[in-house]
Amino acid sequence: MKCEQIQLLLSQYLDNELDELRRKKIDRHLQTCASCSQDLTSLAKTVRVLHAVSDLNPPGTTTKKE
Repeated sequence: MKCEQIQLLLSQYLDNELDELRRKKIDRHLQTCASCSQDLTSLAKTVRVLHAVSDLNPPGTTTKKE
């Protein structure tokens, strides 16, 4: 797979939404491509930060439980 193809699939890769064959192809690519590996690391960090931020409530706000 080429980097352009990998880039389009990194989010699905992180979310475990890819079939086994495609995931293995991406795994092989990531072992040899520092750029795509760095992009995956960056995306994973961004996702973690966004999850952490979404769990926070700004001061003076309340959450509505239904």
